[in-house]
Amino acid sequence: LGQSTSKVTEQLMKLDESSLSQQFKFGVMYCKAEQNSEEDMYNNDDSSPAFDEFMSCISDRVDLKGFPQYRAQLDNRTDSTGQHSYYTRFEGNEIMFHVSTLLPSTPSNR
Repeated sequence: LGQSTSKVTEQLMKLDESSLSQQFKFGVMYCKAEQNSEEDMYNNDDSSPAFDEFMSCISDRVDLKGFPQYRAQLDNRTDSTGQHSYYTRFEGNEIMFHVSTLLPSTPSNR
């Protein structure tokens, strides 16, 4: 007891690795017909039913306020980065999507 052996060390490493959660964030932009620039896409305040359906196929729409999982630097206290986003878990990985139409825009960033 209290001695480190290679078998104990190996088992502790396996236990530590099995509890690791990989976290990723991906930006998703909605592009309307005839839009060619990133600036135009960032200024979209709404999406389409097809876009919303796509997002719902790959993730779940979540309320950010009070969201307890991985939030990828999105504000979960004051809604400063929007009220909703899309989140999923896949094969032990947490994924938060930063969706352009759900991020707040102001006249100064248009």
